[in-house]
Amino acid sequence: MAEVKIGVLQFSRDDSGLEENVEKARELIQSSDADLIFMSENWLSRDPVDIVEYMNIVEDLSNTRKGAYVFSGCQYVRLGNTIRSVGLASVNSESRISCEKIYPSNAVGERGKINPGVYIDPVPTKAGLVGCIACVDIMYPEISRLHALSGALLVYNPASMPFDRLNLWHSIGVARAAENQVFYVGVNTLGTTYVDGRPTSGGSFVVDPTGNIVFNVTDKEGLFEVSLDLSLIDEIRGRRRYIDDVRETISPFYDRIRFMITHR
Repeated sequence: MAEVKIGVLQFSRDDSGLEENVEKARELIQSSDADLIFMSENWLSRDPVDIVEYMNIVEDLSNTRKGAYVFSGCQYVRLGNTIRSVGLASVNSESRISCEKIYPSNAVGERGKINPGVYIDPVPTKAGLVGCIACVDIMYPEISRLHALSGALLVYNPASMPFDRLNLWHSIGVARAAENQVFYVGVNTLGTTYVDGRPTSGGSFVVDPTGNIVFNVTDKEGLFEVSLDLSLIDEIRGRRRYIDDVRETISPFYDRIRFMITHR
């Protein structure tokens, strides 16, 4: 598939209950004809939910758009006696884990609340492989590089970034797209607050493999569609051989990193 239509779902969460958020998401997804739909971090709830309940919700959402891949951001979930931040990818009511937060944020106190996750390989879709990186994990460039070396054409970063970090977040997304020659999709929450009172104000964006921001949602709520020409990746990689150079010279270094963050 040379061209893919993606949907960026920038969402303002209602903290009065899960049902309101699920219904809003369902209505937005039903209105879209995107091939891949990307959601933000903790769009469902700021509190942990049971992993089975979360999976059922995401599978139900994917069932509203047959054939579309719904990437549900990352959500705090209860897994047995642990709490992790986990993302799902669901198509036609079948789900798999798309990412786990490997390095919970120390700045907002996550390290005292949730357990570290592990590296998850990119997810196969009809548009190619998609690598998911949970929120603050985008600050660790090795994870994006692992996705690119594994064949990902798109790196997806569900996030909850405060307004005063948006410029930094955008800059990091530009760097990750350019250095790995992939499309980058960052999806942020809207209208929520941190424990210290800082608001999140959207700013979801898409970067092409040259490092150009090709779409910026700013502070609007909705599901926004963007068409991406995936053939651009081969064109760019043919000119600038960053990924080939890494694969040919220091790939054992990344194999070791993959092992370390997959078997924790």
